[in-house]
Amino acid sequence: MSRRSFRGNDGFFVAHCALAEWGKTKNKNFITEGEEKMASRRIMSLIFVVAAAGIANGATYDFNGVSVAVEYWAGTGANEAIMVVDWQRDVSLAFGYRWGGSATAGDMFDAVDAASDRFYKEWVDGYGNGAIFGIGYDMDGDGFSKGDTGDYYQQGWFTGGFWAEYLSSNGQTWDWGSGLRVDNLSNESWVGFSWAPDFVSSQPNPPIVPEPTTLALLCLGGLLIKRKKRYGNS
Repeated sequence: MSRRSFRGNDGFFVAHCALAEWGKTKNKNFITEGEEKMASRRIMSLIFVVAAAGIANGATYDFNGVSVAVEYWAGTGANEAIMVVDWQRDVSLAFGYRWGGSATAGDMFDAVDAASDRFYKEWVDGYGNGAIFGIGYDMDGDGFSKGDTGDYYQQGWFTGGFWAEYLSSNGQTWDWGSGLRVDNLSNESWVGFSWAPDFVSSQPNPPIVPEPTTLALLCLGGLLIKRKKRYGNS
C-alpha cells in the first residue's frame, strides 16, 4: 500500500481546513448534534492524516531547524546533506548522506542507492552515469518492481518527461542543479530530484514532519465546535 508524504506547505492547508470547519458554523447561534458530529469527524480525520504523516516515512530528523522524515542514512563523516526524491504524485521521500572531505550530488546518489536494495535507479545510456533515466522505491517491502502499484517509479528522458535536479540550502527554496557529477555538496545542503511529467518541471517538496502548531489548530477547531454546541443548548 502506498503512503502519502506530508509535503512542504501541506501543514498550512490542513490547518486552514480545520478552521474552515469552524467557519461554517460561526454565523449560527447554535449547531445541531448532526452538524457537530459531521464537523468533528472531518477534523478528527485531518488530525489522523497529520499525525500519521509525521511517522509515515522514515524517522524524524531535525536537519538545520527543519524536521524531515528521513528513510535512512548512507555514508559516514562529519558533513550531512539531505536528498529528496519527488515523484510528483503527492509523494516524496528523503534520504540522508554523511561524508568527509569533498563529495558531489552524484556521490550522494550513488551512496543512497548502494545503502538499500529498496532504492532503484536506471541511467540514460551513453551518459556515463551522469543522467538519470528512472528512479524507484520499494514501498511495500516485497521487492521493487516497475509494475507494482505499491511502489514508486517514474522514468523518462526523450519521451514522457525527465528527472530534474535541484539544489537548496534550506529545503524550501530551490535552484536548478548543474549536473550530478558537477554539483559539489556543502554541509547542511539539500539536493532534490523531481520528476517533470511532459517536460514541465517543478521544485521538489521534501517530506516535512507537521509542526505542533498544525495539530494545535486542528484541536482548537474541534474545541470551538464543541463550545458552539454547548452554547446553543444553554
